[in-house]
Amino acid sequence: MPRSTLRVDELAQTITRLYGVPSTNITSTTFAELNAFLSNAPGAVDLLPAFERAQWVVLAMQTIEPGVPASDAARQLLALRPDLLNGKRVIGLVFGPPQTLTAAELLRFTAVYVLYGKTPPFAEVAARALAGEAAPNGRPPISVPAINYDLTRQTEPEPSQIIQLAVGDEVLEGQPTPAPLRVGDTARIRTGQIVDRNGHAVPDGTPVRFQFQYADSAPVVQWGTVVNGAARTDFVLDKQGQRLIRAASEPALDSISLQITIDEAGAIVATLPP
Repeated sequence: MPRSTLRVDELAQTITRLYGVPSTNITSTTFAELNAFLSNAPGAVDLLPAFERAQWVVLAMQTIEPGVPASDAARQLLALRPDLLNGKRVIGLVFGPPQTLTAAELLRFTAVYVLYGKTPPFAEVAARALAGEAAPNGRPPISVPAINYDLTRQTEPEPSQIIQLAVGDEVLEGQPTPAPLRVGDTARIRTGQIVDRNGHAVPDGTPVRFQFQYADSAPVVQWGTVVNGAARTDFVLDKQGQRLIRAASEPALDSISLQITIDEAGAIVATLPP
């Protein structure tokens, strides 16, 4: 059965295995030992020589638990003995949610990597990130107040995007071409992929406003919701004339326009810029 947590020397052993760094060049200690050293507890291990020799200080953190005093040892180090970190690369590895660090504490780090897991594969990713071999480019799946990262805002539609529109469902290879539209037909309008501020598809259920307008009448609004990154809605071509269709999904307010011209011969669809 895979282990559900990391050994004290897990990261050190992984670095040695992957990159050949001698284990004698790496000092591993527990947060309990670090906490005892910082509080000058009787019998505490003297970590001062290790700090003085170190060029890198890597703080591998998990969730701070009120019932486990040593779990906040990294924060105590930053607060009580910042002198031990002067002139060194200070790296934070968070093997869990990063919500326990404040903005001021984050500024003390050279870099912080959030792994969201505490099993050996996550230690290997951490080691590769330290070596510059892995370049994590994800975004937090939770809100992180310390960096003003609000998940609700980040997963909103990206405001500057131009929402794309098309008539009908996507035509898959091997399927017949849809028949031309005529008065009385029901037409389907679909958006292209709508992305959030992180560049990912917005969540399912995100509302999209479709606006339909004939040249001689007031606009009509229909609502759709996003499924798998795109939204759809159906409308009836109830009369001849020219109908303009746009879409918006707050705060993304711009889309291309579809101009559908309907006469006795059928419908002609033109795409207009925003």
